[in-house]
Amino acid sequence: MKTQKLWVLLLLLVGVLGFSGCSDDDDGYYHSVPGGGEAARANTVHFYYMNEEGGSLIDKSLPATYPVPCADKETQIPVPEVGEFGYYYPANWGICQIGVDEAGMPFFSCYFPIDESTDTYSFYVYSNDSFDRFDLTYGYTNGAIGGDGWYAHVLSLKINGRHVYSDEEKRKAGTYCKVYLQKTGEDTRVWSEY
Repeated sequence: MKTQKLWVLLLLLVGVLGFSGCSDDDDGYYHSVPGGGEAARANTVHFYYMNEEGGSLIDKSLPATYPVPCADKETQIPVPEVGEFGYYYPANWGICQIGVDEAGMPFFSCYFPIDESTDTYSFYVYSNDSFDRFDLTYGYTNGAIGGDGWYAHVLSLKINGRHVYSDEEKRKAGTYCKVYLQKTGEDTRVWSEY
C-alpha cells in the first residue's frame, strides 16, 4: 500500500513539473538577460520624416531639423551637435545619423536602445515640434559573437501604436526597411515598406 501511494505521489509530482514547463508563450526567446544592463542594437531601418506633400522635413545642412531621440516628452530638446560619425546631444543615449537614399531623400537612423533586464523599451523621437512614441519588444538568444554573448532580436517596433518593423518579417537581402512618418498638422501618419 505504501508503494502504491509513493507511485501516485511520484506520478503527481512528475505531472506537475511537466505541465509547469509548458507555456503558450514559448517562442524560443529569452525575455531578459541574466544581469541585465543597458545596450544598443544596430538595425536596418531608415526613418523618413515627411510633410503633407511628401517632401522631407529633414534638411541635411540644418541640424535643427534633425529628429532627436529622448527618454520622455518633458526633455528640453537642444539643437544636436554634429560630429564625424553622426550627431548627438548631451544626455542622449546614442549616436544618430542622417543619410540620403539613392533617390536623394534624407532619412534618420539610430541604434535601438535596450534594457536587457526586460523585453520592452520605449522612447520618444522629437521632430517638427512633436513627439512620436517608439515601443520596442525584444527577444534574446545567447551564443552571439562579441559583446556579452547575447543577441537582441527586434520582435516588434511600434510607432504611435502602429507596428512597422520586426526582424522576423521577410525582405530581400541587402535591403532596408523604410518607415515613413508623415506630419500633417497635429497628426502623424505612419507606415513601412520592405
